[in-house]
Amino acid sequence: MAGKPQKPSALLVNQRGGRAAATATRTVSPLAKGEKNPMPPAPRDFSPVAKAAYNAVRSSSLAREIQSTDLIAFRHYCQCVAERERVLSEIKPGQEVLEGSTRQPVLNPYYKRESQLSDRIKHYEEQFGLTLGARIRLRIQVGVTELQELEAEGRLLSLRRPQAPATARRVVPGPAPDVIEGQFTVRDLDTELS
Repeated sequence: MAGKPQKPSALLVNQRGGRAAATATRTVSPLAKGEKNPMPPAPRDFSPVAKAAYNAVRSSSLAREIQSTDLIAFRHYCQCVAERERVLSEIKPGQEVLEGSTRQPVLNPYYKRESQLSDRIKHYEEQFGLTLGARIRLRIQVGVTELQELEAEGRLLSLRRPQAPATARRVVPGPAPDVIEGQFTVRDLDTELS
């Protein structure tokens, strides 16, 4: 019917805290010494490059944010990183364009594969918050930066370089030897006052 709501207003209210809860930033602190890491160790079948990518995230404070349900996708991210490194090592300088089956110039297929892998890696980096922009979108603040620690301790001001005092300048109308009459010139007050 016209003029009547389709649903009762009680059903329209957000029961989970509204926008304020959705826009709150979560601070992820680094793992304390002796605290159990929530991520399992890198799988044995990983290549050294994939293990390095896995352990880089596992040793960071983002390890708390990767849930056990995300481990399969995160494993795929590490394998994409390793495969991209392998593909890049296969590309030799000067082989950007190859000869096709009918002797036409063809782009090296490794470049297409590298582009596909880079797109997948970018997707996973945004999904897991591995870049600054992704952490901002996911509203994750990773630990306290060194600058924030110094600022909290009050030592930030002492680390800044003192700036040289600015010399006072004023613009005065008047002729100058190489300036047309009526234009403005800049003169140092320091030289005028002495």
